[in-house]
Amino acid sequence: MPKVKALYHFLDKVACRNRMQGDVFDVSEERAKELEKAGIVALVEAKPKAELKTDAKNEPKRPSKKANKDPKE
Repeated sequence: MPKVKALYHFLDKVACRNRMQGDVFDVSEERAKELEKAGIVALVEAKPKAELKTDAKNEPKRPSKKANKDPKE
């Protein structure tokens, strides 16, 4: 979900919120395109779909119990 910044104060009827000028908030890609086309927001940060998925291969591994033991024991 990309982040957008409100260029003007507007009523976001989809989110049922008043968006103040300068507010930065997350919206769906479709909604971001719609708001940007209307000229009331600017795209701040686009998140690629690959970043949204968590990959188990990239997560740090926990040390095993064997690695924590003293070699003298």
